[in-house]
Parts: sequence; C-alpha cells; structure tokens
Amino acid sequence: MILFSKTYEDLVVEAVGYIQLHEYPKARTLLSRAMKKKSNVSDAYEYMGILCLKESKEDDASKYFQKADEIAGGMLKNMYFNSGVIFYKRNMISEALEAFSKVRLIEKNNKFALYYLGQIFSKSGNYKGAIDEFQEILKKYPDDKKTLESLGYVYFDLKMADKGIDVFLKLHELDDQNETYIFNIGYLHKFKGDYDKAITYFEKAQEINSENYLIYVNLGEVYRFKKMYDKAEEMFNNAIERFPMDFMTFYDMGLVLLEQKKYEKGLEYFLKAYELNSEDIYSINKIAQVYTILGDIENAQEYYEMAIVKNSDDPYSHFKFAEFLLKQNQKERAIVALNKVLELEPNYIIAKLKLNELEG
Repeated sequence: MILFSKTYEDLVVEAVGYIQLHEYPKARTLLSRAMKKKSNVSDAYEYMGILCLKESKEDDASKYFQKADEIAGGMLKNMYFNSGVIFYKRNMISEALEAFSKVRLIEKNNKFALYYLGQIFSKSGNYKGAIDEFQEILKKYPDDKKTLESLGYVYFDLKMADKGIDVFLKLHELDDQNETYIFNIGYLHKFKGDYDKAITYFEKAQEINSENYLIYVNLGEVYRFKKMYDKAEEMFNNAIERFPMDFMTFYDMGLVLLEQKKYEKGLEYFLKAYELNSEDIYSINKIAQVYTILGDIENAQEYYEMAIVKNSDDPYSHFKFAEFLLKQNQKERAIVALNKVLELEPNYIIAKLKLNELEG
C-alpha cells in the first residue's frame, strides 16, 4: 500500500475547512505542517492569522499576518485595505471592519486604516471606539485636518461642547478662513448657553460668507434667547431673504413674535411654516395655540385635532389638546386625552399630575 504525502495546497485547503467547522486544533496542526513544507508562501501564515483571530489571540494573529504580508511583499495589507474601502462604500460595515482590523494587525499605526475604523465606529454609534482611533492618528499627525474634523463631529454628536470647541479651535488655527470651523465653534457655544461668544463666532463666519442663511438663523436664535427681539427679527428676516424654503426659519420667527405678544403677525409665520411643511406638528400646535389666544376656538380645535391625526403617537400633541379641552370646560374629553398621553409616555409627569387633579 502506497501512502501519498499531502501537498502544501491540500494541507491549506483542509485547514480552511476545519476553520469553517470551528475545529481549530486540527486546523492549526495542518497549517503548521503547511508552513514547514513551504515557509516562503504566504497563504498558510494568513490563515493561521485568521485562526488566531477566531481564538481571540490578537497578538499571535498580528505576527502571522505580518509574516504573510512580508512574504507577499506588502500585497496582503493592500488587498485587505482595498477590500475594506469597497466594503465601506457598499455600506457592508461588518466586512469593512474586519478588513481594516486586519490592516491594523499588519501595520498597527496605519493612518488610513485607523481613519476608516474611526468612521465605522462613529457610524455604528461606538463613539468611544471612534475617538480612540482618531486620537491614535493625531498622536503622530496632530495637524491632520480630516481626522480633526471627524473627531470634532463625534464630540458634536455627543454634545461634548468643550472638547468639540477645542478641536474646532485647533482647526481654526490651521485654516482661519474656513467658515464651517468658525460656525461650529459658535454653535457649540450656543449649545453651552454662552451666547456672547456664540455671537462673536457667528459674526466672524458671517464676515467670510454673508450668504449662508444658517448663520442668520443661529444668530436669530441666540438673540431670541437673550430677548433681543429686534435683532432676532432682523436675523430671521435675513435668513428668509437668503433661503425662503426652510419652514423652521418661519417657525422660529413665529416664536419671536409670539414671545412679544404679536399674535396676528406670529400666526402668519406659523401658517407659512405649515404651508412649507404640512407634517410638522410643532407648527400645527403653535397655530392652534395662537388661535386659542385670539379667541378663534373653532380654528384652534381644528388644528389641535389635525396635529393628533398627523401623528397619533405624539404625547405632546395629545397633552396640548387636553389643555385646550380643559379651557373649554370639556373635562371628560380632556381626561381621555390625558390617558392617551400616559399610554404613550407613562413618565409624562405634568400629564400625570393634571390627571390626578381632575380625577381626585
């Protein structure tokens, strides 16, 4: 009987099969034999790296991937990276994550792999992972604008205003004519409630681009918060002049006028907001509120009911309708509306207190 020795290719193929079957010890034995047969071929080392990853042995995996890449003349790293980019562009996130992670195991501080990993973590909501990857890049490339921008927007999403401001200030130092960096600093100061600083940066952004309507919108909001209503109206009018299709600008102007008790004029802006976006329940509720103030009960009820029809799962709309019904002495209907609020949002404290008061 003649015994045939398995070829290198046979050993690798059989090992891959055992990896797929999760029979890792058998796969390891076969790959070790393959590496002894042909120590200058990369496949066995690569699959040994994959095997080590399956066993959560990252350090060992890194050594095998690095050896495979060395034998392949750097082609393995390039292959994984290019695959990662393709997967990322096709929104195949788990596949992209795996590919870029392998690049990092071959070259720990590969700037481009770290960047894509940061983007993947950010997209998937793993903000800590994203921050770690971006900060790793910045250790070696502290002035890398693309990475700084990405880190800044992660802080932006996390509402970590102070950290976000620091990053965008760094970017502003690198490019002091970039309107977006300046705008973002202003926006984060607005979020913090530091309105004077917000105004300073929004005005700096305005000097660079006086046609960006969002700068005027944010200035209008800040002036409204400061109760500087004339300035707020001026800014919102400037925003509307530059871009008259944003319903939120009309809504914000309506709030400014409502706070000044300019009800008829405010109603005009809320109606325009509704005209531009008939699905916005906040505009609809404000229209109903102003009609109530003006004593137009029929129209007020029509818009409160409209808000509920358009979004029956919104507890706020049901609560505003309950308040309206109470003012009209429709206690039973108000109780029904309040129960609906608590059905949708059991922790709606104001509704709970109001219902207890009515039923007590």
